[in-house]
Amino acid sequence: MSEKKLVEVISVRLSEPSHKQTVLETFKQVKTNIDKDPNLSKRTELYNNTKNETDWSIYLHWEKHDQAQTKTMLGISIAEEFRSLGLVNHSLWQKSNDETNL
Repeated sequence: MSEKKLVEVISVRLSEPSHKQTVLETFKQVKTNIDKDPNLSKRTELYNNTKNETDWSIYLHWEKHDQAQTKTMLGISIAEEFRSLGLVNHSLWQKSNDETNL
């Protein structure tokens, strides 16, 4: 059974810079809960845009065995939380096997 390396990205463009605190609190909660459960994300990261202080992204790195490649309940709940803060983009990426041919 091969493992797929996936990255789930939840990005938000905040309607107000003051919503930054909610993003930070959400990330802290996610990080705490993930660290308690080894079956969840292998790595979690928070990024902010270098030029726009209202653009934030949470990256959830997963390794899944040959199963449906779908967004997780965790990612969906983060996206729902962020919808009240601004514009949200939620996507799922997989590591390309083509890089070995480069």
